[in-house]
This record gives sequence, structure tokens and C-alpha cells, in this order.
Amino acid sequence: MSESAASVVSLISVLEAPFETQANRAAATASLETYRTTAPAQIIAHDAITSLVHRNQPTAVRNFGFAALTHVVRARWNELNENERVQMLASAMDLWKGVAAPGDAVQEPWLVRTKASALLADACRRVGTTCWADAVETVKAHASAVGPNAAELACLFLSSLPDEIVNPVEEATPVSMSANKAQPPTPGNLSGSSVACIERASLISTLFSLVDSIMPFLYTTLEKSFSAAVAAGASSETAHVAAVQAALSTAAVYAEWTPVTAMHRAGMFDASAAILKAALHAIASQNGDTSVPPASFVVPAVEVLRATTSRKRSDHEHDPFDAAMHVVVDALVYAGHALLDDPRGASWIAIGGPLEDVATRVCDALSTFGITNPALVTLGAVEDPEAIGRRARYLEILLAFLRVPRVQLAAAPVPAWIAILKHAMGSLPEGCLRALLHAAAEQLMRRPSKALAGGLSSFASAYCGDDADDLDIAGTDLHSFLSQYRSQMMELIRLVCNGDPEEAASAANSFLESASALPGIQMLASRPAGEYGKLLQLQTAAAPGTPEAAVSHAYQHFQASVEFVESVHGSLPFARLQAAASGSNPTLAASLGATAKTLLAIKWTEPWLASLHARALESFGRYLRAGSPLLISVVSKLFEDIVQMEMRSAADSGGVPGLPPPFPDLAWRACFGARQRCCTAMLNTAATCPLQLQVHLKDLETQVATLWAQGQLRHGERNSLGEMLLAVASAGSPETRNAMSAAADPALAASLARQKEVVDWMMSSLHVAWGGGASMPPYASGDVGAFLTHFCAPLDDASAAEAAAAAARIGHPPPQRSQLIGGTAARWAVYHEVHMIERVLRRTANIPYEHPLQHPFDTHAPWAMRHIFGILVALNKLYSAEGRTTVARAGMSALLEMTESEVHVVLGQSAMAVAAAHKEEDLDGGGVGGVSIYSTRQFLRGLRDGCYQVLAIAATRCPKGFYGGDAHARGAEAAASLLTCLESIEHRHLRLFLRSAIGSIVRCCPKELRGAWITPLLPPLVSHLYARLQDEWARVGVGASQGAAPAATETTAEVVYERLVRDTTREFASLMASMASPDTGTGGMSPSSSSPNLMPKAGSAGAAIVALEQAYSRKSAGGTSGEDMGEPRSVLEWLLVHQPATGACVIQAAATILCWPDREAAQRAAPVCRAAIALATRDDRLVELTATHVLSCIIACTRVDVHNSIHPEALSMIREVVMRLSNRTSTVQQTFALTTGATPAAFAELDKQVRTGGSEKKLRELIRGIITSGAAIPVAAADVSGGGGAPKNVIALGDKGAKVAAQRAAQGVPE
Repeated sequence: MSESAASVVSLISVLEAPFETQANRAAATASLETYRTTAPAQIIAHDAITSLVHRNQPTAVRNFGFAALTHVVRARWNELNENERVQMLASAMDLWKGVAAPGDAVQEPWLVRTKASALLADACRRVGTTCWADAVETVKAHASAVGPNAAELACLFLSSLPDEIVNPVEEATPVSMSANKAQPPTPGNLSGSSVACIERASLISTLFSLVDSIMPFLYTTLEKSFSAAVAAGASSETAHVAAVQAALSTAAVYAEWTPVTAMHRAGMFDASAAILKAALHAIASQNGDTSVPPASFVVPAVEVLRATTSRKRSDHEHDPFDAAMHVVVDALVYAGHALLDDPRGASWIAIGGPLEDVATRVCDALSTFGITNPALVTLGAVEDPEAIGRRARYLEILLAFLRVPRVQLAAAPVPAWIAILKHAMGSLPEGCLRALLHAAAEQLMRRPSKALAGGLSSFASAYCGDDADDLDIAGTDLHSFLSQYRSQMMELIRLVCNGDPEEAASAANSFLESASALPGIQMLASRPAGEYGKLLQLQTAAAPGTPEAAVSHAYQHFQASVEFVESVHGSLPFARLQAAASGSNPTLAASLGATAKTLLAIKWTEPWLASLHARALESFGRYLRAGSPLLISVVSKLFEDIVQMEMRSAADSGGVPGLPPPFPDLAWRACFGARQRCCTAMLNTAATCPLQLQVHLKDLETQVATLWAQGQLRHGERNSLGEMLLAVASAGSPETRNAMSAAADPALAASLARQKEVVDWMMSSLHVAWGGGASMPPYASGDVGAFLTHFCAPLDDASAAEAAAAAARIGHPPPQRSQLIGGTAARWAVYHEVHMIERVLRRTANIPYEHPLQHPFDTHAPWAMRHIFGILVALNKLYSAEGRTTVARAGMSALLEMTESEVHVVLGQSAMAVAAAHKEEDLDGGGVGGVSIYSTRQFLRGLRDGCYQVLAIAATRCPKGFYGGDAHARGAEAAASLLTCLESIEHRHLRLFLRSAIGSIVRCCPKELRGAWITPLLPPLVSHLYARLQDEWARVGVGASQGAAPAATETTAEVVYERLVRDTTREFASLMASMASPDTGTGGMSPSSSSPNLMPKAGSAGAAIVALEQAYSRKSAGGTSGEDMGEPRSVLEWLLVHQPATGACVIQAAATILCWPDREAAQRAAPVCRAAIALATRDDRLVELTATHVLSCIIACTRVDVHNSIHPEALSMIREVVMRLSNRTSTVQQTFALTTGATPAAFAELDKQVRTGGSEKKLRELIRGIITSGAAIPVAAADVSGGGGAPKNVIALGDKGAKVAAQRAAQGVPE
């Protein structure tokens, strides 16, 4: 033994010593790694071959020796010369032979056997394909001469040989597979352990040429060793057992890529099928025991067949391929029946059962075959009885797996059935679709959709039954798996409905009738509301045999039947529904009529059942639209369901119907949800068939008004039903946007009249409550104290005692008096009133500003918007320093903090985490009408968001009422309200503020009213946001994470703060991009849309700037200064003319955003920089700003790593600046010199290349070279970016802007 080898043995003994110190172990590990990576490859090979892998060495030493040899072959092959490489291959072969013990002698350890085989395969791949045939013949001959031990090693070698050739490593560079480009591998063109750096075509070709030699060897190995292994019986560790398992495993590896016909010719599929059948027979006789051959061969045999089912039939080998697949599928079908037909099979295939893995593999293989080769299932079976029987057996077992209770098995066949139905539904045997429907219904009954009220474990139990505790999917993965399973089941039902709608409707009726007649349903319907609430909400479990268990079982079945009805009714072809409605399809009409009769006869006041009842009635919407006479019956029944359910109110409701009591119990919440669900069902029904309901609009309006006047509707229910009336009233209204020809359309006028009637009724009560806008109520006057008194007054003693008693009744700990807040009636009312306005505006027509007809909301807009502005003033002041002091004095400082659920949303947590946080915080469950701090926080957030949404929709859909009238007074009032305490608006509120309220005004304000609305609004806003964000980003720092996981040293508050700053920056960038868009002022953008998509593909800045120049060009295009620019189209142009300092600030802010490490914000700000470049070519005033600040920031952008996706765009913008402005000002060259250190000669060369029309790619590379070769000088060092406080270096456009304004005033043009 050499000295180095002896040292290695000594070091390994240190690692193996049980009482060695950790320091010595670490030192030994480091020394071994140094030896393996730095010692000469020849020394390592010599030591390993001659000493380390010898039989008399300990297993740990041999393991290290084989690992060292493998490292030499894979990573250090280039260090060996040609002769040494040949010797290495010969040595690897000798080692392999030495490991193969003769006959049935004691085997080498598994680790040694696998490493010796893998080493030989690695050496063969490194030497090249010229040695492969000889190596294969050598190992085959040795296996034949020596016995089963060598046969096993030969199989291990053959399974390792295709590694990294058929399946290259992921990081490999893609290579061409064309044969004319393929070159044989040589020692010089292999790098490391991956062979993907060479052409793989020749390697795969060589492998294919060896298949006809390898497959017979594998078959012979199975033939010789299988009988011997079975004869050995319980002695399952014999060499013959190992040989059979290795041969099957190798066949499975080759089945993934070897021609199917070649394996079939060699008999591999027949052999695998025979072994599988023998194994299953042995398992049945051994009562599920898989430890004794041949039962122990069941998994590798299945794997051979499973790997084959993913192969697709080629165009030139139909019959041979089909014959091979018949053997494979027949064996799998046999296995499926053996697993499912045996009475003991249910326990065998269950979670933890002895055949759990086998069942999963068999089911997956059958499903894969149906997905990959649906044609083999559905075609060619018309006249061939054998094919008909084979198809029937396959479909039968696939259906059987679809029906098993275990969810992971039941989910696997669904994609296969979907593929088969899509391919050739008409060729399926009779009764197949009916059986599929019944199977789908059974699974839905086992796993109805339920909320996560009882937590994840309860959710899993509802879906998975007894498998829930052992299901090997956890957390959100379980939620995703089950959601995908249900969606696939819905798709399956939809396809079956398209194929046989009559059968589908009949099955839906049958399931609904049987479920509604269950004794548990009758028991539930007869009990007081909410008695079984916790049981039905998955908060408690029912003991078997109890009434609660019967109720739970029945409710689950009824819920599943309703979901099945919804799926079927939503999937029936509309033409068939029309035929049923007209009497042309009496079969379908009878099924639908029977279902409707069952539902209409039900009279349930139990809220859980009433919610499902409403869903079932809603599912008839498409049938009602087709002309069914059931329309009035369905709508009347929904009204009846609403009225007959209890609407219990708080003791001190303040005249607000249905106000939640303190800490409402489950019965109250269930009734509340059920009534709201009925209202939603009516709304959805009206949205589905509005024209059919339009003739009944008067009656519907009378019914809703009566219920509201009698106090039988809550505010939210009134809102839903009012929206339902608007959906009916607006049906058939022609599109008015950009269609002035519709002005004279009588249908439009009639539709607007219907809408106005409904709007007037809905707004009438609000007009009284809000004082008609004549005088603002105290809470909307801006007085924080009055706001708190109205909405957040402390509870009196009686109410506090009631709250404590209610909390005790539902099992909550006694609430602290300081945590209880009153004003619930006022909060409940105003919250729903604001959201009513939002729903009214969403459902009414979209009338452009220039349209001659009036919007239905126009007469209400002045007083309603004034009230909305007043609420926003109060909310803004609430977060000011004065407001916070007032809140703290009232003992409610926590009122202004973020909730945990909000924090989870900002951090990007899962929906389940957000829901869990909401459940933990929402102690009283009363929503915005609750008495807790959390409920009041929800109210403040919902009220603010609702006000912003009202402004956004009104500015877009009702521009005449929003902007018109006394435009200057309204614009000033809006600006004063929105910008009140602007510095105190938190980042979490700024996002929606900028996107909805400000963004909609900027995008949709009519051009002629910009002076009244834009002038008071944008200058202070833009200046404030620019200065504020500069300070915020200075605090966040340039090292902020680009939305990545927070560092370990960052606190949650710091991460939340950074994310909120990013959100504000992105919304500000989007707002400025909207200002730069030539389309602003047209009203053609929805209030929820983000900035216009002015970001072209990378490298196309030149084309984008040319397009902007054309869009910006106007009637007076001959001049180059602001006076001659004509009438501005974009808001940015308008600002440059009328508010030049603000326009310059917009450009400067957008350019500065490019320097901040937020890729999304930079992408949104880039269009403004392009607009600045386009405008600078026409406006001399912008030349210096563009040549200094804009250019400096674009250059800085190319140095921000997270902006790599927009670097090509930035380089193209730099080119455009040089091309358009370098001949007009020397500042371009000066900026280049200052920010990149570029010499005059380098810039002159760049300017020359730009003007001679070089390719864009070459110019980008030239610019990149100048930037990277120079010194990276920060933008701030060039004095072109602002610091804290007010934005710096805003260009002085005031003189020319004043001159333009004076000229326009003289011409009578309004500001």
C-alpha cells in the first residue's frame, strides 16, 4: 500500500471512530477532500485500484475509493493521457469482474455493486462509442459464465450506460440532434460529468444499435433466474432474486426510450406481464404479503409496463406498436382487477397497506395510457370482437379506479377520461357515459366543497375521509391538489353533458331527489336555525349512529347533489336547452321540470339548506334564458326564501334592519349568509337572463321596494337586489362608448329611462340620509372628533354587558371593555351606502362626456360626490398627527394599525394564511358592524376603498355628472379633499388612491376641463410624491430585495415597509405613464386598468419614440417650442404648456425611478422617458432636461442588476438621445463624460456610428462598452437627481409657460 493510500485509510478510520472529537473529524474530512481534488489523477487512480477498493478493506474505505475513481473519470478525465484512459477503462472492467462473485457465493455489498457498475459505465461514456459494443459483449459473456451475481451486475451496468445521454442534466446547453452534425465523443470534447456538451445523436444511435443485443440478454436473465428465485422461497436474498429485480429495473429504464417494437420482439413485455400475474397470484395466496418471490417482483414488473404506457404510436408502425401495447394494457388491466376485485383489496390498497404503492403505479399507468394514446381506446373496435372486449375491459377498470374512495387513486384516471371523451366520445360503448356520471356523483358526495372553517385537518377529512390523516400531501399543496381534482371532475361532467345531455339531466334530477328525501335532511329542516351549525361548518365531529351523524351525512349528500346539479345545468348545450324550452326535446324538458318541481316544493328555513337551495335554483339561469316558463316561479321562490328566514337584529339597532348583535352566534351568521346567498342567486339569475325579466321589471321593483320599506331587507341585501334591478333595466342597451350614432337610438333612451327609475329609487333613501348635499353631516365635515363620536363611540354599560354575555354564550373569553367600540349602526349603514353607489355606477350605462344623453346618475352625482369627498377628508385627517392624537386620547390607538391579515397580504402569504389570520383576529364575527377593534379597522379600510372605487367609476362611466356643472368649483373641491393631509396618507392607502381615484381622473378627464381639474390636483401631488419617495428609497437603501425572501436580519415591519414603498413607487410610475399616453382624456380606459402599455419589446425604443412623435404631432407642428405645439393630447404635454414645472417634475421623477432597484417600477416609468425624448425633439425647453437628468438616469439604469430585463431598452433610449439631441446641445457629451468617463473621441465615434445608421445590436454593444469601461459615477454626483425635501433641479419652464398661457387667455381658450 502506498503512503498516500495508507494516509487515506488512516483518515477514514478517524471518521469511523465512535469517540473521536468533532475537530478531528472535521480535519480528516478536509484532508480527504484535498486529496480527492488536488492530488494528481494518476496517483488517485493507482491508490484506489491497487489498495482502496480491495475486498479486504472496510466498506467505508472501499466506498471512498470508488467515489475517488468516479471523480477522476467524471471531473478530471482531461488530466489523463490516451494510454492512461485506456488503462482506466480496463481497470474499471477488471474491478467490475472482481465484484461479481461466481455462482451463488456471498454477494458483495449493494453499495459496492452499484458503484462498480456505475464506474464502468462512466468510463465507457468517456472513452467513446467505439468501446460500447465490446463492453456490452464482455459483460454479457461474463454473466453467462459466472452466474446470477454477474448477471445482476451486468444489468446494473446496462441501466447506467444511458445516463446523461437519453436524459441530459438540466443545466446542459441544448444541442442539435441532426445526424449530419453529430460527431463521435472524444476525450477532448467531454467536460465534467455531463455529456450534453457534445452532439448526442451518435450516442443515441449507438445505444439503439445495442438494443437488439441487450433485450435478449435481459429476457434470458429473467428466464434463468425467475424459476430459481421462486424455488428459493423465503430465502429472498439469493443472487437469483437480485438478478430478476435488476433485469426488470433495467428494462424499465430502457422502456422510456427504446423502440416499443424492439422490446416486444425480445419478449420483454410478455415476460413482465407473466411475472406480474405470478406475483399477484402469490400475493393473493399469501394474504397480501409481498416479501417472498414472486410477490416481491410486483413493483419492478409494473414499472416496466408503466414506463411503456407513456410512449406514443408513430405513423409508420401502427400494427406492431398496437400489438405490443395490447400486451402491456392487458397485463395492467389484469393487475387492476386483481387489486380491486379481491374482497381484501380495500385494505391492501389503502394508505399504509401492503399494496398501496402497487395500486398507485397501476392506476397511474392505466391513466397515462389513456392520456397518451386515446385513439387506441376509442378506434378500431367497430368490427373486431377482440378489440371491443379489450376496450371494454380497459374502460371498466379505469371506471373502477375512478370510483375508489381513496382520493389519490380516484384522481389519477380523471385526466385519462377527459382525453378519451375529447378524442372520440361517440365511439364509447353504450352506458359508458351514464356510468361516468354516476361515478362523478359518487365522488362529489364523498368530497363536497366546504370552507376551511374547521381548519386544514377538517378540510382534508371532508375530502379524503379516512385517508386524511395519512395523506402524503400537506398544507397548500393539499388544497391545490384537491382543488385541481374538483376542477377536473367538473370538466369531466361538462364533457359528458355535451355527449348525452338528456342522461346527464336525468342523473342530476335523480341524485337531487334522493338526497333531498334523506331522513337527515328532514331532521335538519325541522330543527331551529343553527342547531347543527358547528357540525355543518366542520367545527365538530359527529359520533357514529347519532342523529348528528345522520344530519352530517345527509347534508353532505345534499350539498354534493346540488354541486352536481350546478355542474350539469351549467354544461348542457344551449341549443338543447332551447329545444327543451320550446317542447322539441321532451326528454330533457321532463328531467329539468322534475328537478325544478322538487326545488319549488321545498320550504326550508334552515339557513344551511336554504343556501344550497338558492344555488340549485340559480343553476336554472341558462334554461330560463332559453325561454323556459319556469322564470317567474324560480324568482318568486328566491324571494320567498329571503323573507321566511329570520333577520334577528341587535337590541340597540338604531333603526338599522338586521344589524348584527355583539358577538353574533352561529345561527345569526348562518341566516345572514343564507339570505345574502339568496340575493346573490337572484342577481346572477338576472344577469343571465335579463331580457326575459325585463317585462317584469316593474313588479320586481315594487317587490324590492316593499321589502325594504317593511324593514325585511338588510342594507347589503338591498344593494344586491337593487343591482339585480339595474342588470335587468340595462339589458339590451347599445354600446355608447365612442358611438355617437347611438344618441338617437330609441332603445338606448328607453334603457337609460329604465335605469334612471331604478337609480332614483335606490338613491332616494340615501338622499334623505345624507341631507341631499345641502349640509354635510358632522362626521363628513373633517372634524376627527365628530367622526370618532359617530362611528367609534364607546359602548354604554348595558351594551357592554350584552356583549360580554354574548361572548360567553359562544365560548369566547370575556372581552376587555377598552376593546369594545360602539357606533355599529352608523358604521353598518354608511359602509353599505357607499358600496351601493359603487354598485349603481358599475351596473349603469357608460355615457361619454360628449354624449348628448344624460347618465342615470348625473342628477345625483353633485351631492353624492360631495359627501364622498367629505368622508375622505375625515379619513385623511384621522391619520394626521392631530388625528392620531385625538384617537390616542380616546384610547383607540390600535385602530390605525395594520391588521395581521393585511400584513400577510403585503408579504405575499398564501390565501390560507390570510384566512387563518383573519379568523384569529375577527373575534366577534360581526363584520364592519362588529364591536371589536378589528371590525372597526375593517370598516375604515372598506370605507376608504369604497370611496376610492366610487370616484374611479364615476370619473370613467359618469363623466358629465362628475366633471360637469361648475367644473372649476368641483375640481377645486376634489383636489382639496383628495389632497387633505396628503403627507399623512400611508403607503398602504396610497396604492388604491393613485390607481383608482387619481388615475381615473388623469385618464378620463375631458381635455377641455383639464384646467379646472388637473391644475389644482397634479402639481402638489406630483411634487409631494417625488420628494417623499426619494426620502423613502434613501431609507430603504439600494440593497433592497427585489421582492425576494427577506434577509434573516430584517424584521417583519422592515419588510412590510419596503414592500409598501415598492407598491407606491409602481403606482406612481403607472400614473405618470398614463400622463404620457396620447389616449388620456378619451375616457376609453377602465378605472381598474393600470398604465397604458407603452413598454415595447426590448430594443424597440426607436420605433416607440417615432410612434409617440406621430401621436404628439398636431396642427401647428412647424415650431420647436412650447408656443407652437398646438393643442396637447396627453396630460404630460398639457402640463408642459400650462404647468411647466409640474411637467418637468413628472419627467424627472420617472427618470429617477429608473435608478431605484425595482424592476417593475422601472418598466412602468420607461414610457415617460421615451415620451420625454420624443417631446424634446419638438420642444427646445426639454432638451437640457433630457440631455442631463433623463440621460444620466437611463445610464444609471443599465448598472442596476435587477433591471437586466430592460437593459436593451435603456441602451436603445440612450442611442435615441444621442441621435436626436447631440447635434443640438453639447450637454449630451458632457453627461456621457460625467457619468461614464467617456473621452471625447469615444463619444465622437459613438455619434458617428449612430448617424451612419449602424445596426441596432452593434450600437447597443458599443454603448454598453462605453458604459462598462468607464467609471460608474452615481447620478447624484452629477447633480441631476433630487435629495430630500422638494425635488431639485426642476427645469425652469415658467417664462415660456406663462407666455403660452397669456396667448391662450387672449384667444379666449380656458385653462
